[in-house]
Amino acid sequence: MKSNKGFTLIEIIITLTMVAIVAAMVVPYLSTSLSQSGTPMWRLRDALALKQVMENITQDYHSPGMTLTALVNKIGPENTSQNNNYGSYQVIKNRFIEFPGNTEVPGGTNLLKVTISDSKGEQLTTLFYRKE
Repeated sequence: MKSNKGFTLIEIIITLTMVAIVAAMVVPYLSTSLSQSGTPMWRLRDALALKQVMENITQDYHSPGMTLTALVNKIGPENTSQNNNYGSYQVIKNRFIEFPGNTEVPGGTNLLKVTISDSKGEQLTTLFYRKE
């Protein structure tokens, strides 16, 4: 009496075909997850670099003898790229504003609006008030 142990060729082919189909469905999902897994870390790093620039500006503003007019000049003109002691950034807004009623309008001398951006387009805005 013969004992046939093992798999037939048909069983092996069907098994390999099923494994290939499942792998074809899983690989695109895993490859996207793995290739994009660093993106949140890069965005966090860029956001922290922009926050550090604004912290440097704020620290300079709180230094003795610093005025809003001097701060405007140190930050740089609007729509320019800057690479100075504060760091590397683009100046989006650097102007005095006021709020007659509930609307922001250019002008005044007591409130400075500074908006900076990084190379990825993320923005950060801070308001500085005139010290007495």
